[in-house]
Formats: sequence, C-alpha cells, structure tokens
Amino acid sequence: MNDRYRKGGGRDWAFALTAAKDAFEPSGWLSRPAALYSQGTSMAHAREGYDMVGFRVFMAALFVSILVYTAITISNHGWNLIPIFFGDMRAMTWPGQFNFDFMGFLLLSGFWVSWRHQFSPIGLLLGLIAIFGGIFFLSLYLFVTSTLSKGNVQELLMGKSRASH
Repeated sequence: MNDRYRKGGGRDWAFALTAAKDAFEPSGWLSRPAALYSQGTSMAHAREGYDMVGFRVFMAALFVSILVYTAITISNHGWNLIPIFFGDMRAMTWPGQFNFDFMGFLLLSGFWVSWRHQFSPIGLLLGLIAIFGGIFFLSLYLFVTSTLSKGNVQELLMGKSRASH
C-alpha cells in the first residue's frame, strides 16, 4: 500500500514536501481525494489544508501583486479612480465595458461574502469591503478563511454553519 499521503513514522517532512509539490501539479488536484480514500486515509486528514497550499500561494501572490501595483499607480496618478472608472463606462468604450464587467464581479463578491456570513451585520460590512476592496480584500479573506476551514472546501464556500448542516 502506497503511504505517500500518510503522516507519521518520522515522515512528516516528506509528507509536507510531497503535498507542497503536488499542489502545483494539476493532475494531482483532481486525483488526490480518490487516491486518499483508496489508501485508507480519511477525508478529515485530507481536509487539514494540505490540498490548499497552491491556492494559498496564489492568494498571497495576488495580495502582494495588487498591493505593489496599487501603490505604484497611486504614486503616479493619485487616488482619483472613481471618475475615471465611471467615466469610461459612461463613454461606452471597451475600457468601460471591462469596468462594467469587473463591477459585476465586485458586486458578486460582496454578495457572496455577505451570504456566507448569513447577512449578519459583520457579513454586510465584509461584503461592502469586498465590493470596494476587490482582490486586495478577497485574496486576504480567502487566504484566512481557507486556513480557518482547514481546507474544507464546503466550509470555505458556504461558511461554517451552512457546511455543518
């Protein structure tokens, strides 16, 4: 029996390295849950976050990239985003179409974050921050929630209370 995904027996470091390496191999993303079952490893063990390494690295990269890009843009052009953003939409140009499409994603993001928190006051506040914070907020939010959910995708997407039902 292949013990590639098992922890213990002095192989913790090897397990961590294998999980980190496999996080960047697309074929591993789809086949890993079935492989874990066939090797007798429980899904609870699989949900400890090992499968989320690649996702978290991507979220961290997005967070740092948008932080640097935004800082450079602000230093070169100031904080005057709103008139430019809506001006392009008002002009009915391709940049305006892209901004309108992007605004839809921002609204969807805010709605999802609020829904995930069952439209509680903190959920509504986080949803509003998601709308105005964009990927700067969402990458940090998903990094933190994927860590707190220990890789449980159901909990990550639906929130703890909905995922437990």
